[in-house]
Amino acid sequence: MTGSARDAEAVLAEIQAALDTDGVWVAPSLRERVDGADVAAISDQLAAMEVPTYFVLHDLQDSDPFGGDPAELLTRLHDRSDKDGFYLAPQFYGGPERFLVQSRSWGSENRDHPAIAVADHRHEDDDGLVADTGAYFVELAGLLADPTAAKEAYEAEVVPTFDSPGTSSTSGSPYADDGNEALVGAGVGALLALLAVVVWWRRRARRGRVLQLPESVVANVRAARDSALERRADVDVLALGEAIDEAEIDPVRHDAAAWQQALDHHEGAQRVLRRPERDVLDVVGAIVLAERGRRALAAATAGKPFVPAARCYLHPLHEGRIHRSVVESGGRQVEVPVCSACRAALKAGRTPDVLDVERRGRPVHYFETDAEPWASTGYGALHPDLIGRLHTR
Repeated sequence: MTGSARDAEAVLAEIQAALDTDGVWVAPSLRERVDGADVAAISDQLAAMEVPTYFVLHDLQDSDPFGGDPAELLTRLHDRSDKDGFYLAPQFYGGPERFLVQSRSWGSENRDHPAIAVADHRHEDDDGLVADTGAYFVELAGLLADPTAAKEAYEAEVVPTFDSPGTSSTSGSPYADDGNEALVGAGVGALLALLAVVVWWRRRARRGRVLQLPESVVANVRAARDSALERRADVDVLALGEAIDEAEIDPVRHDAAAWQQALDHHEGAQRVLRRPERDVLDVVGAIVLAERGRRALAAATAGKPFVPAARCYLHPLHEGRIHRSVVESGGRQVEVPVCSACRAALKAGRTPDVLDVERRGRPVHYFETDAEPWASTGYGALHPDLIGRLHTR
């Protein structure tokens, strides 16, 4: 066993011992920010959960035995213990106050996104910084322990923040601000310049990694992700259909156009999932369409016009606040919507979590593919009319 392998085994053994006792492990360098009282509070919440849930708070680095990747750490922990359940770990970006929570599940469905989004909303400032890391994870544990409360908080607190300031029902773009529209369909050359910058950042970050995973492990991790997304899409589309069936629409009090949008998005999501040649990018598209359909239904029943919510361009399933991030390349500025975590990663010079897919045996960013209408619209981030683009595919 090499020194690196021995180091990894020692860390995994220490983490597993803590998880077996408390369900949570905190790296020594983080224990001032997540102290014993925080661990006790988190442990109490985890113990009450029906699905075994584990928090692994490690300040990973690119040069460590796990390549700085929380997904790799969690996968190796599970492989070592063979204990199914729900595992969470933060990915830090330049410091302990800036992070994105990642999760993996084995033997159960991963439905953590409302809880993480609410915790982000309540604890992140406008720059995406978390002042009290311990309080963040205590609250996240409580939200995971009560999925109903997490969903209600998500609907009440997070969903209203998806609309950008200055958006109106008559605006041609949901990202307009003070009369200046963000990039929507136009400026293709500038957009390509931005993508080149993003790809460069990602390649630069990869050079420093020392861990080379076997292809079989990478394939298994990718298959697990795709399977989880398939389950989520099926559940989300089914739930939207049930909500539409249960809704009682009054043409006088309710918004007929928004109601039609809900129907169109549900039908579109079903059609995408029925494609015999569908891949993971289509599955993500169905999830996005279902979420937009749910928002359209909520607008219809409230008697309001439906305005598509802003999405993170780099990864359409990222939750949390959406910001218009300006990047300069070749003397030109390009503005795209990104979530707080991606904006923080870009500002820190770190690799953002971009939605990838395998093409011809290698991973590529979704916007580098010919998958439509997803690539050209950024799943609605660059062009809000996903339904129209879907029908012309």
